[in-house]
Amino acid sequence: MRKITIKIAGLLCLLMGFWGCSKSNDPKPVLPQKETTARHQGDRDHHKLKGKEAVSDSTIRPLLLDTAQLVDQGIPMTSLSPALIHQLTDTEIVQRLVDFGLEQQDAQYVVKNHRQDALTVAQDQHRLMEGVHYQFGIPTNPPASWGAILAGPMYWSGQAQKNIQRMFGLIKFMFNAPKFKQVFNRNLGLLQQYTFNGATQAPARNIPSNFEAFKQVANHAMTNGGKNYQLFLYSQVNGGEAYGDLGGELKVYLHEHGVATGSFYMTAGLLMHEITHTWGYSHDGANVLLNPNNIPYYVQAVVAPGFNTQPSVQGLLQSPKWPSGADVDMFTYYFGEDMLRGLQGHPY
Repeated sequence: MRKITIKIAGLLCLLMGFWGCSKSNDPKPVLPQKETTARHQGDRDHHKLKGKEAVSDSTIRPLLLDTAQLVDQGIPMTSLSPALIHQLTDTEIVQRLVDFGLEQQDAQYVVKNHRQDALTVAQDQHRLMEGVHYQFGIPTNPPASWGAILAGPMYWSGQAQKNIQRMFGLIKFMFNAPKFKQVFNRNLGLLQQYTFNGATQAPARNIPSNFEAFKQVANHAMTNGGKNYQLFLYSQVNGGEAYGDLGGELKVYLHEHGVATGSFYMTAGLLMHEITHTWGYSHDGANVLLNPNNIPYYVQAVVAPGFNTQPSVQGLLQSPKWPSGADVDMFTYYFGEDMLRGLQGHPY
C-alpha cells in the first residue's frame, strides 16, 4: 500500500510539472517580512509612547537627545521633532532637579518661570557637579599654612546648614544653566593668561576655549577629590569672607559672620568663586581683585547683577549695588526675589 501511495504521488508530480513539485532554479519571491515586522514594531512603540503605558527612565534615557549640548551649539529646541525628545511633565522635571540638589520650592519656581532652561538642565546627562556631595566639617584647627588666615573653628548650626544646603543646590543648577553657559562663552576675551600661571593643577593653567573645556577641568579635579566637599566654619577669616583650597582638596573655609549677613545671590556667587579654586584655578598677579580676568572672579561676574543687559561682564563686580538700569543677578533671574533677602540676619 505504501509503495502504491508513493507511486501515485510521483505521478501527480509529473502531471503538475513545475506547479509545486518541480526543482526549478528560479529564485523564490521573498516577502518583505523583516521590513513589515520593523514597521509594525515601530507602530507598537509609537502607540506605547502616545498612550498611558508607563515607561521607565532606563528605557527612555537612551532615546533622549542631549539637549544641553544642542543649546550650546546654537540649535533651537523648536527646530527638533517632538518625537525625538521625551517630553517630561512639570512634575518629572521638578523631581529630577530635586534629585540633582535643588530644593523643592526652587525647582518648582524655575520650572514655572523658565521651563525650557529647567528642562535642559533636567535632561542633561553630562552635568557639571553630577554626583558631587558635601558634608559639614566639625570644628577643626586650620592647616598650618592657613594659620594666619583662619581662626576660631565653629560648629554649624541647623539654620546655617539649611542655608548652605539650599545654596549648594542653586550653584549646581547655575553651573549648568543655559544662561550661565551663554554669558560664560560670550565674555572669554576678558580672561588673561598671566592670572592662570599660579594654578596648582595642570589642567587649570590655561584659559578655557569654551564652557565645555572649563567643565572638563572641573570634572577632572572633582573626580580626583572623590566628589565630596568638606565645608568648614570659622569665626575669624582674614582678608575675605571665604576661601577655597588650592591644594587639590575639595575644601571650602567660610567666615561665620560675613557669609551669614549676605544675601542668597551674593553668598552663592561667592561660593561659586571659591569652588573654582578647588578646581585649581587661581588669580595671580596684579590687578586681579574684583576683576573678571581670572576664572574665580569671572564666574562671580557672570552671575552678577546686570549680566543680562550688559554686553560685557567687565565692571559688574566693582559695585555691590545694581548698576543703573541693569537687570537682576542670574540667581534672581532664575529663582525670583527670594534670592535678594538676607540669610535671616545672623543664623549661625
